[in-house]
Amino acid sequence: GFDGLEPFFYGVNLVIDEIKDEQVVSKHYGNSLNVFSTLIEERYSRGGITCFTSNLSMEQIKEIYNDRVYSRIMERTNIIELIENDWRLTK
Repeated sequence: GFDGLEPFFYGVNLVIDEIKDEQVVSKHYGNSLNVFSTLIEERYSRGGITCFTSNLSMEQIKEIYNDRVYSRIMERTNIIELIENDWRLTK
């Protein structure tokens, strides 16, 4: 829930590996809470730097989360596309 996320709202840098692997909705006192959206919103308002990796396209991120979070991400994101063979598929 929200209380467990609060320490991540502060601090200068946060790195999240592979968004969309997280449980999208969590419960906070019975209310639904979108974990990634909440992190992005809170860190945006505090000016924190958030780096994340994903195999999702920006359009998929917009669909999964919402327009507001997508807008926050696009405002402060440098997109670096890494095109390489997936080592997991070559095993």
